[in-house]
Amino acid sequence: MRCFVAVKIPTALARRVSGLSDEFEEIMHFRLVKAENMHITLFFFGEQRETVVEDIKKVMDNVTLSPFEILFDGVGFFGSRNSPKVVFLKGHSDYLRQVHRHMKNEFDKLGISFDEKPFRIHLTLLRVKKLYDKDAFLDKINKVNKFFQKERVEFDAIHLIKSSLTSKGPVYETLYNKKA
Repeated sequence: MRCFVAVKIPTALARRVSGLSDEFEEIMHFRLVKAENMHITLFFFGEQRETVVEDIKKVMDNVTLSPFEILFDGVGFFGSRNSPKVVFLKGHSDYLRQVHRHMKNEFDKLGISFDEKPFRIHLTLLRVKKLYDKDAFLDKINKVNKFFQKERVEFDAIHLIKSSLTSKGPVYETLYNKKA
């Protein structure tokens, strides 16, 4: 099964930040991440056997998790200025980085493979399909960040999520929760 470990975003915050997509409607074609699917990925595993999924749960069980905060402080993007791929909300949490580091070490010990991209705390808002005006895009990013209200959000769990790809986008099912 295709799965990942993530922090789920509270519905109220997800709905509020999905409204940021309105700022980009006239300067690009994009696919919005549905509010109910918004999350911060800690580890993406791709397709895994059931036995590996059970090992992932055991690693999650062994994490000492306390309630933690993530500070969201602006909008960024992956890709180049000429060809942005993803627009996201920037997040910061030393505690979540420690949890990630601990879990990474445990997955490495067990030989569980995952996507090894550098861990950046980010909440994907939209995926860019076509950029119409690169200068307007950069101006819009700067404008949004100028007026962005920093927000600290408290979390108390991480989740193992199954991802099924469909023609209408991914469908997520929570397989396991680790609560603080």
